[in-house]
Amino acid sequence: MKLKPVPLFRDHRLFILLVVAYIIIGMLRLNDLSLYTDSTRYIIWGTSFAQGSGFVDDTQPEPERYVVNAPFFSVLLSPVLLVFPHSLVAGKIWTLLLGALFLLAFYALLMRCFGKTVALLGIVPLVFNPLLLLMSTEVLSETSFLGALTLCFLLLERLETSDTAWSRDLMVLLVITSLLVLLREVAVAFVGAVVLYFLVRKQYRRAILVALLAVVCAGAWMYRNLVLVGAPIASQATNVNFVFEHFLTPPQASLVQEFGLRLTTNLSGYAIHLAGLILYPLPDMLIVEPTGMFLAYYKAMNVIKYVIPIIFLPLLFIGIWRDMKDRKTGFARFAFVAAYLLVILFYPVHDVRFLLPLLPIQIFYVLTSLRWMQIRWLADNGRAVRAGTAFLIAAVVLPNLLCLIEIERTNIRYTSNSLAFYDHLQQARLGKNMFTKPWKILGDTIRMRTPEESTIAGSLKEACIFIGDRKLLELNNAVPVTTFELYLRTYAADFIIATSSWDNVLSYEFQMGESKRFWFEPVSAVAGMRLFRVRSTQLTPREEWLYTKRMEIDTASANGLLRLGRRELLRGRHDAAIALLQKAQTMAPAQVLIPYQLLAAYAMSGKLEEASRQLQVLYGYAQSTTYLPVASKLLDVAYSQQQAASSDNAVERSTMMVNGARFYWSLGYYGHAYGMIRNCLASDSTYFLGLLWGWDFAMQRGDTAQARFYLRQLRTNDRTNAVVQQFTLIEQTEDTLRLSSNPLRRSALYLSIARSYKIVDLPDEAIDDAQRALREDPRNMEAWLFQAQLFEEKKMPFAARAAFKEVLRLDPGHATAKAKLSPQKQ
Repeated sequence: MKLKPVPLFRDHRLFILLVVAYIIIGMLRLNDLSLYTDSTRYIIWGTSFAQGSGFVDDTQPEPERYVVNAPFFSVLLSPVLLVFPHSLVAGKIWTLLLGALFLLAFYALLMRCFGKTVALLGIVPLVFNPLLLLMSTEVLSETSFLGALTLCFLLLERLETSDTAWSRDLMVLLVITSLLVLLREVAVAFVGAVVLYFLVRKQYRRAILVALLAVVCAGAWMYRNLVLVGAPIASQATNVNFVFEHFLTPPQASLVQEFGLRLTTNLSGYAIHLAGLILYPLPDMLIVEPTGMFLAYYKAMNVIKYVIPIIFLPLLFIGIWRDMKDRKTGFARFAFVAAYLLVILFYPVHDVRFLLPLLPIQIFYVLTSLRWMQIRWLADNGRAVRAGTAFLIAAVVLPNLLCLIEIERTNIRYTSNSLAFYDHLQQARLGKNMFTKPWKILGDTIRMRTPEESTIAGSLKEACIFIGDRKLLELNNAVPVTTFELYLRTYAADFIIATSSWDNVLSYEFQMGESKRFWFEPVSAVAGMRLFRVRSTQLTPREEWLYTKRMEIDTASANGLLRLGRRELLRGRHDAAIALLQKAQTMAPAQVLIPYQLLAAYAMSGKLEEASRQLQVLYGYAQSTTYLPVASKLLDVAYSQQQAASSDNAVERSTMMVNGARFYWSLGYYGHAYGMIRNCLASDSTYFLGLLWGWDFAMQRGDTAQARFYLRQLRTNDRTNAVVQQFTLIEQTEDTLRLSSNPLRRSALYLSIARSYKIVDLPDEAIDDAQRALREDPRNMEAWLFQAQLFEEKKMPFAARAAFKEVLRLDPGHATAKAKLSPQKQ
C-alpha cells in the first residue's frame, strides 16, 4: 500500500528542505568557542533559571543576582539547559532551532504578502547568509529577536483584516511586545514603532495597551535588577546606562557633542555594510587558509561592494515607498527601521551584528520593489520563476555559499583536532585568534591540575562553564596593573588564565610583567592559553630563573613594536613610544591594544588633539568596550592637567596636579605620577597634601633620600599632625630594619611598619609590609591575624578567609579563626 505524502510537506517541501539545509549548515558550525562573552552569561543564567534558582551567576567567587543583559533569552534557553546544564553546545543547537522558527515566521509573512513562490525566493538569501549563520550558532538573542519581530509584523497584517476589535492575534501581539523589551533592550524601537502605528491608525486603546504593558514589564524588571538586587560596584553598566556615558568626549562635554561624534563614526562604519547586507560582511575571522576561488571572490568584493549600493539603494527606496503606499502596515515597518537605525547609530559600541535585524526587512523591501517594477518576473509561471531563481542563485547564493563552505571547512579542521590546528596556525604564522582557545581541553587540564576549591582569574568568562566547581574571577584585560593586583589580592586568586589576544600577545601580558606584588609561576599551556599559579612577591621569593631570560622582542613585528612602545611609555619617553606605536599601528591596524597605548602616550605627552583622534579610532573597534572607559578618563585627566598648567591660582594648580598624579599612579604609570608630584612640589614646596603623597610615592619607588626631604618639609609645616608622626615612625623603623639581620626581629619591625600604614589608611602598603613580616617569619601569628583583620575591615572576605586558614593551620585551636571559618560564616 502506497502512502500519500503529507499535504504540509507536499505543499511546502521546498521550504522544509531549505530549513533542513539551514540546520545542517548550522550544525557543522558548532564548536566549544564563543565570539561573545554574552553567550556564556546566557548559559549560566539559563541553567540557574531552569534549576529554579532565578537569575544567579554562581560561577564567580561571589554569587551575583544582578543581570547585565536583558533576561528573557535565558528563559527561552532554560528548557534545554534543564536537561543539559551549562552546556554550550546544547545552547547553540537550541538557538539554531529558534532561528528555524524565525524562518518559518518570515516565510508565513512573505506568503501572506506575495504568495508562495516569492516567499521561497525571499527565504533563500537568509538560509545561505553568513551573518545569520554566525548569529544562529552563537548563544545570542538575535535569532529569537528576529522571530519575534517577524511574528509581530505578521500579526499586524492579520489584524488589518480582522473585523473584531479584540482578537486572539491582538492578545498574542500584546504579549510579545511586552516581553520583547526583556529579550533585547533595542526592542524599544519596535515597541515605539507599533505604538506610533496604532496612533496613526487612530486605534488609541491598542496604542496605550502596547505602551503600558511594555513599560510595566520593563519597569518591573528594572526594579528587580537595580533596586531589589542592585548593581555591584565592579559590574558592567546596563545597556541603558551605557548609552549615556562619555566615550568619545571628555565628561565635561555635552551629550549632544558625544552623540554627534557617535553618529558620524557609526554611520561611516555601517554605511557600506548596510547597503549590501545580503552579500556581506564576511566573517573572515572564521576562515583559515581559504581556497583560491574564495580569495578571488574576496578580492572582487573589495571593488564590487562599492557598486552594490548603487544598484541596491534604489531598490530599497522603491520598496519602502511601495510598501507604505500599498500596505497599511508599511508605516510600522518603516518606523521600526528608522527608530532602530537611530538606536544603533547612537549606541556606544560598533558591531556589524547589530545590522542583522534589518536583513529580513531589506529582503522584504527588495521583493516589494521587484514585484512592483515587473510583476510578471515574480508571477507564478514557470519561465519567470526559473529566471528569477537562476538570477538569485548566481547573484546571492553562490557568493554566500563560497563563504559558508570556507567557514565550515575551517571549523571542521578545528573540531577534528584543535591542538594540531593551533600548531599549524603557529607554524604558518596565521593570526586567527578565534581558534587559539580550545576551552574544553583547557577545562579538562584545569580540573586535573588545580584543587576543586580554587579561584581562577581570567579575562574571558567562557572558561567558567568548563572548569567544574572552581570559581572564575572575571577580570577584563584592560584593567590597570594596580586594579589587577587589587582584584587578585581581594579574591585570593590561586591561578590565572592568560589567553592569546593576537599575534602571541597574551591577555594580562603587561599587567603580569609590571606587577610588583605578584609573580606568576607557569603551570600548563594549552594552545594559545597559559595557566599560571599566582604567587605573592612579598610572601614567596620569586624564582628568578623564570625572568632571567628576557623575551626577545622582534622589532620587525607589530607585537614587538607594541612591547617596545609600552616599555618606552613606562620610562616616560613619550616621543619614542609614539614613534614605535605608530609604526605598529601601520602594520596591524585592526588591533585594538595599539591605539589604546598610543592614546595614553599622546595624552601624557600633552598632545591632546592626537589623543582625541586615537579615542575615535579606538571607538570603531567592536572589542573596544573594555578599553574605552579608561581611555576616556585618560583624556579627561590630560585636559585637566592642561587646564591646571595655565591656572593663575597656585592652590588650584597644585591640587589638580596632585590629583592627576594620583590618577596616573592608580593606572600603574608610577614614573610619570612621581615626576608630576616632584614638579608640583618643586614649584610649591609648602603644599601639605602634595608632600604627603610625595613621601608615599618616594617610599614606594625606593627613593628614600627624596622621602626624607619631603618628611622634613612636613615636620616643618606641622610636626603634630598624626599622619606626619606615623610617617616619622615608619622612617625610623626602616632605619632600624636596615641594621637588623635577625629574621624574627625583622618580622616584628615589618609588622610595626604595617600597623603604621594601617593607621594612616594606606591598606595596600600595610598588607605589603605584613607579608614581608611573614616572609621573614612564616609562623608570625600576629602578622597573619593582622592581615586577616585588615582584610575584613576592607570588605575583602575571601582574602580574610585565606589568612584565617593560615592562622588555623599554625594553631588548630585558635578560637577566632575557628569562629571565622565556621559553616555559619561561610
